Amino acid sequence: MINAMMEHSSHFRSLAIVLSLDHFDFPVVDLPLLENLQIHSPALNSSVRHILQMADERAPRLNNLTLEIPKTLDFRLTEVARYQFYYRLRSLYLATGT
Repeated sequence: MINAMMEHSSHFRSLAIVLSLDHFDFPVVDLPLLENLQIHSPALNSSVRHILQMADERAPRLNNLTLEIPKTLDFRLTEVARYQFYYRLRSLYLATGT
């Protein structure tokens, strides 16, 4: 189902991704129209970082990011700031909690 949906990813303006604790190999897709990205994850893991990297490289219009992850010592705001899309953001919602 995800692969079928990803065939149309070039038309997405918004994308919300809810991850589980399990590692998930999110397909690499082009997101030329994507403006809004939401990532909800119970853990900061390689899947979250992979999606952020993909957005950095393949979503030139991204300007709104919501990132909800648990509080962890492994994450600092500077991690988001290392991506080029960070400097284009109009809104950043970062929620860390238990």
